[in-house]
Amino acid sequence: METSKILVSIIIPCRNEAAGDRLPRFLGELMAEDLSQAEIIVIDDRSDDDTFRVANEFSERAGRAGVPMLCGKTKVRSYCGGARNEGLSLAMGEYVWMIDGDCHLERGALTAVYDAIAEHPSMIICGINNWLPDCVESFTPSASAKIIRRDLVVRFREDWGFEDVDWWIRQVDACKCDGDGISIIRKTLVRFPDECMSSSINRFIWESMKIWSVLKGATDEEDSPVNPLTPASFLRVAAELVDMKMTGAVKTSAARHMLDRSLEIHLNHVRRMF
Repeated sequence: METSKILVSIIIPCRNEAAGDRLPRFLGELMAEDLSQAEIIVIDDRSDDDTFRVANEFSERAGRAGVPMLCGKTKVRSYCGGARNEGLSLAMGEYVWMIDGDCHLERGALTAVYDAIAEHPSMIICGINNWLPDCVESFTPSASAKIIRRDLVVRFREDWGFEDVDWWIRQVDACKCDGDGISIIRKTLVRFPDECMSSSINRFIWESMKIWSVLKGATDEEDSPVNPLTPASFLRVAAELVDMKMTGAVKTSAARHMLDRSLEIHLNHVRRMF
């Protein structure tokens, strides 16, 4: 496929997703979509299982179907942010859609995205689980719910598991979301697996704040730089957000509003933990 015809680069960061057939299931759902204007990029963040092998098997299947699919690895263990950044470096599409490798994709998702791109927005927001977007201030931080023009995508932090929070605030700013250029798909295209929605802390954030938990990308591994279930973790994120606020790192009113709201969420969780 000529690069000029690639409308959407679908970037799939994954680590240890072969277990439970999570990645095979997701790639199977993706292969059932209309991929005539898409490319697939799977980035394995140094998995300990057969994730990379599974991705390569699907790459051969995609090749037989005429769908460009690349498989790569991060140079070092760098969390979801590093895998996404690696995928962005390889992407050739006009837009990028970064979907976590353990998600579910609703049938017809790509067709809905193609239709939205026809309006030439800077960014598209879709529904995720039972949450549907209505205005920029209520958008979930999850990158899986965003399809963004590639020349406007900002890079992710690679040093912790909370990469979606400050990325989303910076991304809103980069897309100048105070004005036009945002397309909203008011139906669910992506679903997180049930286990990601099962903890009480995630349910609290989802139900009461309607914003996806920053814990989504965190791990419980010993080498993780932050433990997502401690007050110190939330304080660390809050400190980063305060720094963004005090240094004037974001300019648009929508991004400033989201920064204030994210800061409120993290400080509230610290209070609840004592």
